[in-house]
Order: sequence, then structure tokens, then C-alpha cells
Amino acid sequence: MAYRKPAERGDRLFQSILGKWFLEQGHANEALVWLMPLIGSGFNVEEAVAEACELLARTDSQHKAEAERWLRYLKAHHPQAIVTWLVNRGRTEELLEWLIPLAETGQHVALTARTLALLARTDSRYETEAERWLRSLGSGGILQLAREMRSWLSGREIEAKELLVALARDGNGSAADELARWERSDPVAAITWHCRAIELGCTRSRHDLVEVLRELQPVTADHRALAERARAALDTAWAAEETTPFSEAAGRMSAEAVAAAVATAAALVRPERRLSGSQ
Repeated sequence: MAYRKPAERGDRLFQSILGKWFLEQGHANEALVWLMPLIGSGFNVEEAVAEACELLARTDSQHKAEAERWLRYLKAHHPQAIVTWLVNRGRTEELLEWLIPLAETGQHVALTARTLALLARTDSRYETEAERWLRSLGSGGILQLAREMRSWLSGREIEAKELLVALARDGNGSAADELARWERSDPVAAITWHCRAIELGCTRSRHDLVEVLRELQPVTADHRALAERARAALDTAWAAEETTPFSEAAGRMSAEAVAAAVATAAALVRPERRLSGSQ
């Protein structure tokens, strides 16, 4: 009764609570009365509706056809909810028997790729299919494939890195940014990839570039050339920051931080310039 009164007054939160409570008690029909109107409203009732429909189809022959029709509706209009529902219940084979044929027709390809990638994290049997569908998404999918491969049980970190290198060389700034993070233990490699990322328009990792620059020891002539490139990259990042609306720039690197970063890079460059001047 505590749930019913506000639900009957139109409180949708309590309607969802009441519907899920009926489902927990095994009363599928009563659950659907409260949950059905909330489909697609943002109250995350779709999984509960699927569960109730399945229960109703199994226990009530009179409403079986209607319940199965609603399950088909959910699969067509809320596929992510159905994927989550089936995964959470360990019904993986059933899930893939439904999802992959759809992907073959061009429907829900990205969802299929993401789902298989999730499954491949803990079960190497799904790696081949995950790779297939991630590659089908183009450069964005290949970038995600490289990230996934790095942690796969089959151990494909080298291949993952090769994918990122190929993407970065083809002009993918996000791949260069990813490589910079992977190469964190090697300051020269990390700085090189950070610069490449910024040059390609991916400026979000400039904070990391500053940190890696501080680790560039000892400083050689080659290092100073790299620091010159890093300073130019930081200038580019700062210029991009200045053109970003204030609401988007909130929480990003401050002007003082950028100035300090550029100064760090400049300090590495100056010795070479003094030498050139003395000549």
C-alpha cells in the first residue's frame, strides 16, 4: 500500500518500484500493468518488462501471444536492454543467436561489436567474432579493438600496439594519444606520440605531456629537438584552448599551467640555442 498510493497518484518512480515489486513476487501480469507505460521513459524498466513478459508467456497461456509480442517489441526498440538482460542471466548463446544475424543484415552492428568485446574480456572463445565486428566499424572500431586486445586472455598486446601505430600514422589522433599513454615508461616515445596526437588535433592529453617532459633526463641534443617539438605542440594545444567556449573549457588546463608547461619545454631547448649563439 505504501507503494500503491503514490503510484496511483501518478508518481512514476513509485510506479516503477511497485511494478518491480510485483515481479519479485512472481505476479507478472500485475507487474506489467505498472511497468509497460514506463517503457522508454528513462526509468530503466525495460529489463524488468522483458523478465515479466517471459514469466507471463511461461505461466499464462491466455496471455502468451501478447507477452511474446512485447518481447519482440523490446528486442526491436530497446536492444541494449535485452542484451544486458540476457548477459546478466548468463544466456550468452541465446543472445548471440539473436544479435549476430541482425548484425549480418546491417542492424545493431555497433551493439554487436560492443557486446562481443565485453564477452571476450573473460572468455577467449569470443575474441574472433569480437575482432570481426569491431573491425567492421572502421577506425573507431579498430581503436577499440586495440584497447580490448591489450587485456585479452590470449595475450595480443604486440598486435594491439601495431594496430595503434598504423592508425596514428594514418592520421588518427586518438590512436596517437593512446600510444603515448601506453609508452609512459619511455619518456622519448611518450613525448613523440603526445606531439603527434596534438598535431593531429587531439589535445586532451597535454597534461600528460607536461608530466613526461619533466622526466626527460638526461637531456641530450636529440632530446632538446624533441622538447622543441613538444613546446610547439603545447602552444598549439593552448591556442586550441583559447578558441574553446568557456563552458567546454571548464576544468581543463589553466593558462598558468600551460605557461609553466611551455616554460618546461623551453628550458630544455635553451642550452642548444645558447650554444648556437656562441658559434
